[in-house]
Amino acid sequence: MKISVVTTLYNSAPSIAEFVERVRAELKKLTGDYEIILVDDGSPDDSLRNALGLLPTEPRLKIIELSRNFGHHKAIMTGLEEASGDLVFLIDVDLEEAPELLGAFYPILRNEGLDVVFGLQKRRKGRLFERVGGHLAWRVVNFFLPVKIPYSHSTVRLMTRDYVNALIRHKEHKTSIGGLWVMTGFKQKGVHFEKGSRGHTSYSVSRRLVALLDSITSFSELPLFIIFYIGCAVIFVSMIMGAFQIIRRLNGHLLEGWASTIVLISFFGGLAVFSIGVVGLYVSRIFIETKGRPYTLIRKIHRQDNGRLKGADVSMEWRVSGIPKAKPTIKEHYADFYSKRNPSRVYPVEFVVRTLLGTYPGLKLDRSVFRGAKILDLGFGDGRNMPLLHDLGLEIYGVEISDEICRLTRERMERLGVPVRLATGNNSHIPFNTEAFDFILACHSCYYVNEDESFEDNLREIARVLRPAGRFVFSLAKADSYVLNDAEPLGNGLYRITQDPCGLRNGSVFRAFKSRQEILDQLGVYFRDFSLGLCENDFYGIYEKVWIGTCLKKS
Repeated sequence: MKISVVTTLYNSAPSIAEFVERVRAELKKLTGDYEIILVDDGSPDDSLRNALGLLPTEPRLKIIELSRNFGHHKAIMTGLEEASGDLVFLIDVDLEEAPELLGAFYPILRNEGLDVVFGLQKRRKGRLFERVGGHLAWRVVNFFLPVKIPYSHSTVRLMTRDYVNALIRHKEHKTSIGGLWVMTGFKQKGVHFEKGSRGHTSYSVSRRLVALLDSITSFSELPLFIIFYIGCAVIFVSMIMGAFQIIRRLNGHLLEGWASTIVLISFFGGLAVFSIGVVGLYVSRIFIETKGRPYTLIRKIHRQDNGRLKGADVSMEWRVSGIPKAKPTIKEHYADFYSKRNPSRVYPVEFVVRTLLGTYPGLKLDRSVFRGAKILDLGFGDGRNMPLLHDLGLEIYGVEISDEICRLTRERMERLGVPVRLATGNNSHIPFNTEAFDFILACHSCYYVNEDESFEDNLREIARVLRPAGRFVFSLAKADSYVLNDAEPLGNGLYRITQDPCGLRNGSVFRAFKSRQEILDQLGVYFRDFSLGLCENDFYGIYEKVWIGTCLKKS
């Protein structure tokens, strides 16, 4: 079981070292597999420097440096997107919420079968004005929202992977994360705790008012309905008053009341401006969302790799749920490729058909366990293998590198009547629970390696989500295949593609294998009972050479 701890940094320099020490001590009581993610939200103090100073002593520390200050809630969502744990513990770094709450929340989550355990303040901190104002704001928000936000809920919470995957699917730029926590649903429980105080809050009155408006306009249409009903009431009252004045005039009464007329005009003029302003708030939100701008920009990701400090330059990637947007990337090339093809029907890859349906002397595969089993299609592309998997009775899950590819394939499978559950990730970051799958299919996909990572990272993650004795069906690039012509050798069997005839994979890093023994040596760390084959094809001048195989995960 892996646990991810996520927190954000803004004017947090004094508390970072103590926070990491205390949360690390708490993690070691629960698991040896963990990561601590610190998101520097453009902090103006020495928060980033202090955090970087901890890297040599904490190999599981991951520091995400944003290019500027984007705001607390957006920084939180960025950290959650980067978290890979089966459980994710979200907490503020200022130590007002004790890191020891992780140990208190964990047994409650496990014993009661919950998805989220979150903190409720026993007593709100701050002066009388802040406490009363916070209570009134909570009442106003809960009056407008279709779901009720718990009173005095805090940032600190322990969440399951399924809940986090659902939470990060929300894409709003202007939102309130407190509302998202509730709107996402799942089984949640609040636990009271004593929240400390370490100084003056950075949330001014104006920021609190903005947050209040964001909370209302993000989740409720009620203000628009209220305006509509007020308009109807005004029309109705005006008609009655008009009829009354006409009757009075016919009875010989003079129409007087200049002052009252001015008051009424001023009142209804102000009401009209107010109503237009409320509608304008909603229109402005539509304007912001339709521009499709990302909500954070990562400047660099700092971490320790095999004892060496690395600051992975992400080329100033625009982040929308983990998708680069600043310049064309391999992810975008693939998404564009599949969107242009977008066939109504798809056909499975030959090696997948032969492996799942064929009978060969060297192939060991029990097909009696297909029906009802869970399979992960890792790097599914256009979903070409999914109808076959569905026909075999498998419950299909999938991972691809962009939301757009997932959307296109999900829509295609809906048209074909194939139920699928798809998520955005990659070979070394599979957003599903540990030991979740009976089968993993990696058709021309698992050999892609992320920058600053290794093929070992891919294998470790694949083994994590596969149950013991689960089956891994894969294809691997052969070192003399066409796509590796003039490729740049990077060492350890890695190559950077430079001459892809299709132009699609240039810049990608591949792990290629020269022999069967090389495959057995590396994959044998995690897997056993191998069945291996080699496909060598001449497709009209394209010489494709691919290793194919199946194996079982070691218990």
